[in-house]
Amino acid sequence: MNHSLPSADHERGAPSHARITPLKGLLVLAAVVVVVALYLTLNYAMGLTESWAGFIFLVCWAVSHLDHSELAGCAVGACAGVLVGYALQSLPPMLGPAALAPILCLILAMVYCQIMGWLKLVVNLTTMTFLTIASMPLVQAHVSFPNVFATLAFGVVYFAGLVAMGRWFAKRAAAKQSAVP
Repeated sequence: MNHSLPSADHERGAPSHARITPLKGLLVLAAVVVVVALYLTLNYAMGLTESWAGFIFLVCWAVSHLDHSELAGCAVGACAGVLVGYALQSLPPMLGPAALAPILCLILAMVYCQIMGWLKLVVNLTTMTFLTIASMPLVQAHVSFPNVFATLAFGVVYFAGLVAMGRWFAKRAAAKQSAVP
């Protein structure tokens, strides 16, 4: 049993696993470039103009270390945040300024749920991140929310699929490596 003191890197919050070599770092960077380029190309080909939605989803999901058990909460939370942003954009012009009162009450209820830890599938960090972005005046003035929903849905499927494929290949590689005498 090793009873040594933690390293200085570990105390600073650095991962305790081995550091990546510069060559492997470059290979990972190249893979990231390919993944991002493919995502942007597919967005363009499908007419999805709000590619930021998929990237923000990925960042929010990455907070949970791309844990598949957290995928539903991140996806539902993102949709909930965008939906409230869409309500802020579309309801006041349709129903008048009085439509802001119920939307603001809903936002207050969502913040209270976040504080209390209630309804975590719907109200979570991802919800609040997307709500914050979706309610920004510049976003409100220039974004097509139906396009945001479509881009978000594609981003969830694309990035979750890539993570699942990556884990599958990693498992196969580990199984082959452990089978070698």
